[in-house]
Amino acid sequence: MWAKANATSLDPAFVKDGAIPWVLLEVVGNAAGPTGGNSLGATTFIHRLNTVGGAAPTTDCDNPADLGRKAFVSYKADYFFYKKN
Repeated sequence: MWAKANATSLDPAFVKDGAIPWVLLEVVGNAAGPTGGNSLGATTFIHRLNTVGGAAPTTDCDNPADLGRKAFVSYKADYFFYKKN
């Protein structure tokens, strides 16, 4: 499944400090999974809400020696999947 971001929000009235943005994704393409599954094939939009954590680290990304470094940052979120009637 491929999607484009239609809207994002970092509004502090909703998104907690240190959390990744809320986002509304519009599906622009999909294909069957590696075992042929297509259970989300009818999905048209995905909404990520109520995020906790996940913001990129504020250190260790400020000089050329850091290029290519990876940081795994856990987060929690609610995902809502929509499809046309």
